[in-house]
Amino acid sequence: MIAGIRGIAGSPPEVEHVNEVLTMHMGPDFILLNLSVEFIGEITATGIEQTVRRIERDVKKAYPEVRRVFIEAEEREPGQE
Repeated sequence: MIAGIRGIAGSPPEVEHVNEVLTMHMGPDFILLNLSVEFIGEITATGIEQTVRRIERDVKKAYPEVRRVFIEAEEREPGQE
């Protein structure tokens, strides 16, 4: 699931890198997802909002048990893969 979510989150061209994927299982059918994403440098605030909505929609479609998605816009730390 983590690899699949990482692939979905990293697929939009506006995403430079997916830093971290964290899940919290609140029950058998309720997963809370927190993503740390580095966006391309020239993206606008509107572009970030649209990309976040697309990632959330695509993740929930692929994994219906993911009920809440939080996405942080965050630069990758030096040396982080």
